[in-house]
Amino acid sequence: MRLRETAVLWVVYQILGGALPARAGTPIEETVSASPDGHVRIDNLSGTVRIEGWDRDEISITGTLGDGAEGVDVDRDENEVVIEVVLPSRSRNVDATDLEIRVPRRSSLGVGTVSAGVEILGVEGSLEIETVSGTIGVHGSGGPLEARSVSGAIDAAGEFSRVEAETVSGDIVVEDARGALVAGTTSGEIDVRGGVFDEVRCSSLSGPLRFEGTPSDGADWEIENFSGPTLLVLPGDVNVHLDVEVFSGSLRNDFGGELRRPEHGPGGSLSTTIGSGDPEAEISVNSFSGSVEIQRK
Repeated sequence: MRLRETAVLWVVYQILGGALPARAGTPIEETVSASPDGHVRIDNLSGTVRIEGWDRDEISITGTLGDGAEGVDVDRDENEVVIEVVLPSRSRNVDATDLEIRVPRRSSLGVGTVSAGVEILGVEGSLEIETVSGTIGVHGSGGPLEARSVSGAIDAAGEFSRVEAETVSGDIVVEDARGALVAGTTSGEIDVRGGVFDEVRCSSLSGPLRFEGTPSDGADWEIENFSGPTLLVLPGDVNVHLDVEVFSGSLRNDFGGELRRPEHGPGGSLSTTIGSGDPEAEISVNSFSGSVEIQRK
């Protein structure tokens, strides 16, 4: 599901009455054989989904079924296993379902929820997660990660080959990632806490954007923020070419270089090379009305 389709599902869910607070329900306990590098799809409207990778060629499903839910349907077809919480045709007065799932470590995952929080630990395959208001937490390493939420936060930590994270108002935190990072939000906060990146595309409309990381050789970074403040923290020994444009906000750079100021009004621009060697990376930072600060770590 795309983010827009998930939002539509949320509207339908609200019309149908939503979920009541969870109370004790039917225990869930099921095990199914699975390919060591197969695909696992999980759908749960509300509650929690916790997924952990392990070194077995099987999937273990435990947890508590929400009162009013009809059950958990598990369908295995060759290289794919689909796990779905089955709801009545009119899902009014259905409690939240909590799922604990263990999958083969090299599995790829697709997870869809509306208000269920998602936590993933130690799964090395590709990950695609979508929710409306649930939080997303991923800790591990391996393949690419795609995470989308409307109002829930996204927290990703690990050496993923690529991270794509998108929210409307939820915060995005990325820690110790590597490779490529694409992150975008409307009003949430973006906070990148370390990592080595060859490709960066980060954008925010009005939320604060803090980016601390190291560019790899030949890296290409683009960081844009329309009205929120932007802080870029770089190691002191980097060799990069830096271009900064600020239309009306303030601009500060710890690395020096000549700031070009407009004849009237705030803002300014900067084009400079940082480091003693040939530039090994290109970084551009653009802001319309938010402040920009380039800080030496």
